[in-house]
Amino acid sequence: AKRRVTLSICGLGFLDESEIDSIPNAQPVAPPEDDAIMTEAEALTLQHKASGLDQWKCGRALAMQIIDHSTKHKAKGMTDDIIKSWLPVGVTSRKDLDPGEAQYFIANLERRLELFDICMALAEKGVDKDTMRLRLPGNVQSLKDLNQAQVEEALKAFQHWLNTYNQVVEGSAING
Repeated sequence: AKRRVTLSICGLGFLDESEIDSIPNAQPVAPPEDDAIMTEAEALTLQHKASGLDQWKCGRALAMQIIDHSTKHKAKGMTDDIIKSWLPVGVTSRKDLDPGEAQYFIANLERRLELFDICMALAEKGVDKDTMRLRLPGNVQSLKDLNQAQVEEALKAFQHWLNTYNQVVEGSAING
């Protein structure tokens, strides 16, 4: 009785299985899903209708990584259309990536974030966007238009540029 009062005060005043015996004529009832009869059409619908991340060919874990990286890109001003333009050739949706393609796409997104961060660091050092644009490979006018090989090339060049800039500034500060 004390247990029931305490649970009732906490808003949990319902019976558990051990208390059914204390109620006259009480009988346990099977949960509704045990009694439910599903038609063949309903079974097929449930079998083929996946929700959310279950629709992604690459699986939930890789889908979450893609969503996380896409969100980071969106926070830096990229649109869904730009991010989709970086998909491997022949793939029209991130949901259609197989596990290998998804890992490649995630690596691509990571490298693009690295390049973006290096460009931001250069901008903080006073390098203007036009100067950076002139140093992009293949006469590309924007970071978003780089293909994967150009991203790698730009990443190496811009990282070297940032390192050199830091060495020169640090060297002049020490000598000054």
